[in-house]
Formats: sequence, C-alpha cells, structure tokens
Amino acid sequence: MLFKALIERLLGSNETQDWKEVQRTKISRFSYSSYPNLINILSNILDSGNAEKAAAGNAQATEGVFPALQILQQAPPPDSHRISIQHAVVRLAKSSHWHLREMAARTLASLLRPMEYHDTLCTLMDAVENSENARHGVLLCVRYTLKRALDQGHLSGKLKV
Repeated sequence: MLFKALIERLLGSNETQDWKEVQRTKISRFSYSSYPNLINILSNILDSGNAEKAAAGNAQATEGVFPALQILQQAPPPDSHRISIQHAVVRLAKSSHWHLREMAARTLASLLRPMEYHDTLCTLMDAVENSENARHGVLLCVRYTLKRALDQGHLSGKLKV
C-alpha cells in the first residue's frame, strides 16, 4: 500500500494497477530533479539481488520490483540511466514469473524511443534463449515494442517480412 500511495503521489494516478494495453500518457509534471534520489532507488531495485531473486521466481522479491516498473512506465528515466535500466528490464523479462515478464515487457516498450524500435526488435530476436521463460519474455518484449511502433506509425518502411 505504501508503494501504491507513492506511485499515486508521484504520478498523479489512481489507476496504477491498470496494466491493460492502454497507451499510458507520460506525466509532464513529474521530474526526477524534484526527487533526486528516486532514480538511484529505482536503479538499485532493478539491479539488486531482489531483482535477481524476482527473475528467479521469488514471489516476495517480485512484488518489490513492480513499483519500480510502474514508475518507469509512466516516467522514463533520465538519459544518464536509461540504457542501464533498459538492460535491467530485459533481464527481468526473462523471469519465471509470467506477471513479471509481462510487466517488464510493457515497461521496456515504454522506455524505447521511436528511433530505437527497429534495432531493439532485431536485437531482441537475436537474443532468444533456450529457456522457455526467457524466450517468452523476449517475445513479449517484441510484441509490445512492435505494437507500440506500429501504433505510432514507425517501422512501416523498415519492416522486412
């Protein structure tokens, strides 16, 4: 409940549990400069042992990662942390928990810039692993990235079938 209240306070939303395929709007009034430690806290949550435990399927650790992913979906990180956070989110997309794979895939798609869609899709498809969970997570990342790119009118000329 504390994290839900924090997310609602930061992002001005009471719909934090709505993870359906609805385009989330970026909150313009939110600024990481107003909360200077928040990006480090989010990075630590995603890079910590809890994230590794979450990726391995530990239910308690998994619940600890969700608030960070929810914040990142609506408030992309500053450029200085963007790439490292994207890598951490991709690692979480390979979790044994399907809820975490789903949330991480949606988060990754929301973190990408339009000019990154094509290269990211190619990289993800090249990175498909043998583990069923990892394969499913990567394919979810591809799904949400592709959906976002097509909804925004990107990739039309670059997509080779």
